[in-house]
Amino acid sequence: MADVARLPRPLPRAPLAVAGLGLLALVLCVMGLLRQPTLPGDPATARALEQVVLWHSLLPRAVVALLAGAALGLSGALLQRVLRNPIADPSTLGIASGAQLALTASALLIPALAEWPREVVALMGGVTAVGLVLMLGWKRGLEPVTVVLSGMTISLICAALSSALVLARGEYVLSLFVWGAGSLHQQSWAPALGLAWRFAIGLVAAVLLLRPLSVLTLDDSSARSLGMAVNGARLAIIALAVWLAASVVALVGVIGFVGLAAPAFARLSGARTPRAQLLLATLLGALLLWLTDGLVQVAGADALPTGAATGLIGGPLLLWLLPRLKHVQRPQVATPVGRRLAYPLRGLLLLAAGLALLILAALLVGRSYGGWQFATGALFEA
Repeated sequence: MADVARLPRPLPRAPLAVAGLGLLALVLCVMGLLRQPTLPGDPATARALEQVVLWHSLLPRAVVALLAGAALGLSGALLQRVLRNPIADPSTLGIASGAQLALTASALLIPALAEWPREVVALMGGVTAVGLVLMLGWKRGLEPVTVVLSGMTISLICAALSSALVLARGEYVLSLFVWGAGSLHQQSWAPALGLAWRFAIGLVAAVLLLRPLSVLTLDDSSARSLGMAVNGARLAIIALAVWLAASVVALVGVIGFVGLAAPAFARLSGARTPRAQLLLATLLGALLLWLTDGLVQVAGADALPTGAATGLIGGPLLLWLLPRLKHVQRPQVATPVGRRLAYPLRGLLLLAAGLALLILAALLVGRSYGGWQFATGALFEA
């Protein structure tokens, strides 16, 4: 028995996972630096140009990858904890697509918003998208499958509208498509510095919200009995997660599924408390995006945006997590019984009137070189 007592304890999985991913990402980063082609010209000029590329492109790109991944990992962990949903993240809830649609619409349709900070516009789009998702799932108690299906539907609608707007303005197609896919190419340290202070504020706010997060692991009635304003705390945490995701979208574009993968890997590594899950998801998110960007650079696929490559991780992971949703316990909410309209004819008349107004608007309202116009007089007769 003494020999058994002296057996060494197994190493915890979380440090091994972080160390392994960090070492692999570092190796890929070094390989990416080594495969950079030698620039032509005299040796002194070529060396100076290589230093410019290193200090103003490659290193800022690595820092942006770490910060963006950390912000998305923290955002996904907050959303999964507060919604009790293991597949909630900025991409599955439509936050990223909503922010992208807002930025695209502001650039193409509302030039006046160009003077606004990009982060504010992205935040408006993300809040609108997640608000619609929560409205659709509120009556069913934010049941995981309902929330995710609503989020994916909103995400598809926003992505389709963004693509339609971009295709309608061909002169902006290339730059907006590359940005929308999550390109990490950098030409200065400005995006890295901007993302750094945003992430620092988000991390401090998340630490301050650890106690509400711990209480929200209980059911709503138990949390209220402890004196917590459940809805207010939930909305504050969701707002923080949306702000972190919108900041990433505003600076580098849409990076999908990192917020889904990082918390999932954190739980698989043994993190159980809110503090451990937030910390480990943040670290793993940074390493996952850095690792993915390193794979893109080593493979020589620089034309492929890193945000598109993260789908190769998130897609299979989402399929693996979906069957496990049956183990998630949520409060039972009575499903409302469907009601028939007391006056169906009145409803049909209202629908017909709405359809007529839409047709009339399509005929009379249009856009010309001078902006939006209402067809009247000779213009209407033409």
